[in-house]
Amino acid sequence: MKLSTAVDKFLVDGRLRGLARETLQAYESDLRLLVSLATVHDADTVLAFTADLVRTYFKTLSAKGLEMSTLSRRRASINEFGRWGARQRYWERNPVEDLPRIKKPPRPLPRPFTEEERDRLFALELPQDECLVRALLYFAGLRVSEIGGLRLGDI
Repeated sequence: MKLSTAVDKFLVDGRLRGLARETLQAYESDLRLLVSLATVHDADTVLAFTADLVRTYFKTLSAKGLEMSTLSRRRASINEFGRWGARQRYWERNPVEDLPRIKKPPRPLPRPFTEEERDRLFALELPQDECLVRALLYFAGLRVSEIGGLRLGDI
């Protein structure tokens, strides 16, 4: 079977239902690049999906200067494909398992408002309900998405 056919099946039949459209596009992009690399270095066959191919894939991407977080995300998509293919018995085991994990750098902490920024924020004239949202954002440290999920019974 062709590796490109396996990728197509994975994108349709894999456990990808319910993922965001952007995530699905990222998986497809990552896997299409893997197929292209396999075709250049070996052949478009499922037997070409080896740890050596995946190493070459990441060496190629690292040479382009991609961020560690991007490489980590790409490893996750290739790993998911590898697990799926092993369950389908396209290869004996997932070749990505033999490779070291790519550690994402820690996310930077948000910086606090300066006193001037805080004063300007609280000097704004807002309707009562927006004052409540501003207070929750500032004093409770809630994110906008967390405030958006609040219900009256939560308060």
